[in-house]
Amino acid sequence: ANGMRAGGPITDLLNGRVELIDQERAAGVRFTASTRPWMGNIFGTMHGGVIAAIVSQACSFAGQANAAAGLDYQLGELAIGFLRSPTVRGTDVTVDVTAVKAGRRIATFEAVMRGHDGVLLSTATADVIYR
Repeated sequence: ANGMRAGGPITDLLNGRVELIDQERAAGVRFTASTRPWMGNIFGTMHGGVIAAIVSQACSFAGQANAAAGLDYQLGELAIGFLRSPTVRGTDVTVDVTAVKAGRRIATFEAVMRGHDGVLLSTATADVIYR
């Protein structure tokens, strides 16, 4: 989020960028992805697998932001609700991830994806395991 490291190949593929959101107890993350035609299904809207990839990448960044120095992390579970699919015409979708509980061994996050116009697209929860 602070630019010390590149976001990685998935972030690049998703035309993404990440930033930290200040929270009282734990770090939150905002992940923004710019839509492209290849992300679409036959209806011209974003494929559900791409929505899940964007949301899971955002949750992964939140897990990383809350990992203690020297600890590794992994997404242990992701539950996602698909509410609406955005068009894939170069507009941005944004995922805000906030901590429900951030402990030493496990953290739970909520993620909300919105379109460039603020329309709610997806909600998710993710568990991150620290080891």
